[in-house]
Amino acid sequence: MLWQCFGWFQKRLADSGLEGEALARLLSDTVARQLLFILITVEDDISAYTVFETLNARGLELSSTDLLKNCLFSRVPVRSDLVALQRRWHHMIGIVKHKRFPDFLSYHLLCQSPHIRKQRLFKKVREEVKTSVDVFALMDALEQRADLFAAMDDTAHEFWMERTSAKPYVRDLQLFGVRQHTPLVFAAWDRMSADDFTHLLKLLCVLSVRYTVIGSLNTNELEPSINRQCHNGSFEAKKALYGQSRYVWANVLGQEDQADWSPATLALRQERMAKRAAHVWRSDFD
Repeated sequence: MLWQCFGWFQKRLADSGLEGEALARLLSDTVARQLLFILITVEDDISAYTVFETLNARGLELSSTDLLKNCLFSRVPVRSDLVALQRRWHHMIGIVKHKRFPDFLSYHLLCQSPHIRKQRLFKKVREEVKTSVDVFALMDALEQRADLFAAMDDTAHEFWMERTSAKPYVRDLQLFGVRQHTPLVFAAWDRMSADDFTHLLKLLCVLSVRYTVIGSLNTNELEPSINRQCHNGSFEAKKALYGQSRYVWANVLGQEDQADWSPATLALRQERMAKRAAHVWRSDFD
């Protein structure tokens, strides 16, 4: 990385044509006055990782993947093993991508240990990966799940060539933007048949719709104009307005011969809507 930076600046200075006094003035008046170094002293490597994560969360170009890589590589003392590890590392990162590796690693570890926060990954790795044997055991496990991790973000992945029925659900999960299911997907892939795995993906889509889409929906925003008019009106006035709604369940409310809007009628309506939702977003998971 430092050598790449050196090459970049060397080329820019050469292209600028500056020499002698002009070059010295650039360094003293421009670079020296505007370049800012920040020194952060920490007690140990774990604290360094925490600082790294904090700065990265604020938008600076830092990579926690590099810290995790250095931690793993520091456990391998034999040069020939390091060469082999480097080759395998590059291949795996090419699949899961450099930026996504901390997420990938955390999802993998969550299959064995609950409640692992990404900010504590470095500590977890340092505690559990202490020898060269541990490093290669972890690499073996990660390599087995790398393609599946990538496939969950790509419906054109070869994983789905023989499981075409799973593609719609993979696409839907991408659309919903949820990833919390990944540890479950890892575990299910190892233990379920192809059909059961597809059923699981469908069930995850159902849960995502109910929890992410429906659960966070503010019904007051569906039809703002009608809702604003209904806000303080009488029940008869509300029925007339709801009868104009383009939403079936609101429109039905306006057409029904109902005398009042009591807790009992509200509970009945909620029960009907719950049954409808369970039918539309059913799991069919036997």
